[in-house]
Amino acid sequence: MKRIFVMLLIACFTVGVADAQFGKLKGLGKKIEKAAKEKVEKEADKTKEDAKKEAKKEAKKQADKVKYNLDDDEYIVDNYNSYDDKSIGIKGDNLGIYEKARKTDWEDLQQYAFDPENWHYNTAWIANNALYYVNRWNKAIDAGDTEKMTANDIYTRVNWCISQILNMYSAEKLQGISKKEAKQLVDDYNKGVEKFKAIIWGGMPTPENDILPKERKTQADYDLYAKNSLLKWGWCVDQATKAREAKKPNTHEFYVHQTIGFREVSFCWNYLQGTEDGFKEFDKKLSKEYSYTSKEYRSKNKIMSAQECRDLQKSREEQWAKEKAEKKAKEEAEIEANTQDWPKSNMPSMDATVLKVMKAKFPKRKIYRVAAVGDRWYVRMKGLIPESRGLAVWVEFEHESGRRIAEQHQVVQYYENGRYGATKYECMNAPYFWVRQK
Repeated sequence: MKRIFVMLLIACFTVGVADAQFGKLKGLGKKIEKAAKEKVEKEADKTKEDAKKEAKKEAKKQADKVKYNLDDDEYIVDNYNSYDDKSIGIKGDNLGIYEKARKTDWEDLQQYAFDPENWHYNTAWIANNALYYVNRWNKAIDAGDTEKMTANDIYTRVNWCISQILNMYSAEKLQGISKKEAKQLVDDYNKGVEKFKAIIWGGMPTPENDILPKERKTQADYDLYAKNSLLKWGWCVDQATKAREAKKPNTHEFYVHQTIGFREVSFCWNYLQGTEDGFKEFDKKLSKEYSYTSKEYRSKNKIMSAQECRDLQKSREEQWAKEKAEKKAKEEAEIEANTQDWPKSNMPSMDATVLKVMKAKFPKRKIYRVAAVGDRWYVRMKGLIPESRGLAVWVEFEHESGRRIAEQHQVVQYYENGRYGATKYECMNAPYFWVRQK
């Protein structure tokens, strides 16, 4: 009996323990269930919050698209630089050099137009904008969209940007773009120009008996030139009329502006007088289309008389002559400030050898003489062993201006087999001066 009682106690105790554990498990299950529920609720809240953020982001994107008149492949680049809070970039796959494209504030950009004498860090923006406008212009051309192709905020700007890039390239002072990238950019622009011409000027009359103004000799030649000019300009006015009737104001204004330009150039250079047969009728036709241009356009562009054009050209030529004289005076002053007597060579024993090396290096340049800058070779060591030795020398060349200029170049002798070898050309150094002629 006692044994049975003990076993019953054990059994009861075990059951009690089991009941206690079961109670704990039930409590734990509720906690797990609560935690899981809270997790689901948090995830749901996060999903809602993410959805709100995404919706807000999309709403802002659409608002920006309307506000900044963005194309589908354009986006706002926030904080592009410290001076320009909002810039427009281009998005897409395989953009290549056009990943750098940025449209910044145009008026602000003009402050940093390429100026070799007054360099500014933000000159690099010119390249960013050039990439943007070439890309947008070519996109419009490929789509045959004459309204975008001829719009002032693309057509005028793309030509300005490319002009600046070419100036920077010729001066070897590109900023924000490499030579290779600049070449590709200009090549893409030139391809666009050819397509643009085909679309805009395709169909313009090209008389077989056309004649250049400088080739005119007889009155018949003058009459023929006038007739052909009015024929081509009349076609331009007709294109303007078609554009106006098709409700294409940019295209209409473009043709009107180009025709006014052709007319003005002819008067400025005395190619035409404005009294030729058919000229009055042409002017009347042009004036009609001009009257349909925007008030803003007319405020900035006037159809001038022949005499007004000639007066304008005269004032331009006077200004050009003044600027040329000022530039020449400035150059002369700079030359005078950097003109020196030819220095005595500090190593005359090397003069003949160095002169021979220089003539071999520059066979197309006229060389007069050389002079060692220092009185000793500058040895370059590799550890404890000499590697080479260099010598800086002045070389007197004939400059394209007719003056004589001294440039500093470097010759070198390499150390081999326990001795220095033959004298060879190494490089050009920065210093130069103009040689005073006696």
